[in-house]
Amino acid sequence: MSPAGAVIGDGTFVGPNSFIGPGVKLGRECYIAAGVNIYHDCVIEDRVIIHSGAVIGADGFGFVPDPSGHLKVPQNGNVIVCRDVEIGAGTTVDRAVVGSTRIGEFSKLDNLVHIANNVTLGAGCLVAAQTGIAGSTTVGSGVVFGGQAGIGGHLNIGDGAVIAAQAGVMKDVPPGVTVSGYPAREHSRSLRVNASLMGLPEFREEVVNFMRSIEEENE
Repeated sequence: MSPAGAVIGDGTFVGPNSFIGPGVKLGRECYIAAGVNIYHDCVIEDRVIIHSGAVIGADGFGFVPDPSGHLKVPQNGNVIVCRDVEIGAGTTVDRAVVGSTRIGEFSKLDNLVHIANNVTLGAGCLVAAQTGIAGSTTVGSGVVFGGQAGIGGHLNIGDGAVIAAQAGVMKDVPPGVTVSGYPAREHSRSLRVNASLMGLPEFREEVVNFMRSIEEENE
């Protein structure tokens, strides 16, 4: 259904059981599959593809602890999905507290991705399934996220960075750097850390044997 106040551009297809909220601006030649929900005041630019079950513009996860319970922070912004973006099935892009959550042009989001409130995703990014990007993080252009990557909030991910699958990013990532592991670190260092951990049981055994030999010599 499409309420009064929504604008749908020429050549755009909206599938059955999809909801286009009031004040939504939906561009030209878009494809909105069945069962998509686009909440009020969101902007979808030209040639965007959104697959079934995606939710664009739901409230972000914002609460303030209070003795009476968790108080909800109003989410008064919107979502802007720029031209030529594709958003996979079951993916959610939360509306901003103020301003806009933004998905840059030519970016491609896999199924089951979560983009939190006030995130800015640059142009040409690739985000694999089950990746989550926490609120107010800024991602540059051409960044690649492997599957199940977790990105903390209020971070800066530089242009051309690569976030390996299952990486847990807890600090800023410079442009062009590949990070992996948890916590995420520069990839070559992460490989060395993992290699060292693999040899830890043998190293421990050598230390124990060495300590025993010292004790026997001192008896």
